[in-house]
Amino acid sequence: EVEIHALLPRIGANIDDYTLGLVRQFELQGVRVINNSIAIERARDKFRTLQELARGGIRVVESCCVNNMQNLKRALDALGPYPVVLKLRSSRQGRGVTLADKEETARFIVENLRQPGRGIIVQRFYPNEERKDIRVLVVGDKVAGAALMTPAPGEFRSNVHVGGKGEAIDPGPELRGLALEASKLLGLEIAGVDILIPKEGPPMVVEVNYAPGFQGLEAVTGLDIARVIIKYITTSAGRPS
Repeated sequence: EVEIHALLPRIGANIDDYTLGLVRQFELQGVRVINNSIAIERARDKFRTLQELARGGIRVVESCCVNNMQNLKRALDALGPYPVVLKLRSSRQGRGVTLADKEETARFIVENLRQPGRGIIVQRFYPNEERKDIRVLVVGDKVAGAALMTPAPGEFRSNVHVGGKGEAIDPGPELRGLALEASKLLGLEIAGVDILIPKEGPPMVVEVNYAPGFQGLEAVTGLDIARVIIKYITTSAGRPS
């Protein structure tokens, strides 16, 4: 009989209610789950994540959630003109994220690609040359690594999975504190915090991932992130590392 002491859910933002229920069942049986089901449920919804962070006083990228073109037009009054970023509430690894440069494109996405009953996220677009994208990996109460992400030519997304390139950086006290506070507010012990630094203005959180990929970060930093995560899990579960 297999004895389970700790569980690390690695299904991303598209985790469904059935799987989340399984995670919760492990918790009820006394298994140490990292991240726990409450935190996952909070963080799997990109818009709810932003709401929770904003309520906690953390600056987030300007965002609205819409379910039709009328609401989108109202959102544009607040966010500014096209282009805008349209994002599914369960987007992951850059997939489900589109740049709409005109109304026709936005209309097609809003009317055909939004998730039923959930709407779609609209975010202000910062051109590549007017921003820096930072990915910070949080493990426990420490930052395990950070990278400056650069989009591939002709691409606005900086995710590794869509061709983005990373460069290891020391995030410094401000970004380190921002990432740790965002993770703490969401109840996450392991998190990938995406931070946007505009050309003018303070850093802001774009999103927080509860099952972050770390191979790209390992490649650019030379760190054994997997070992750091495993050590944290085994230690917190009271097992030898």
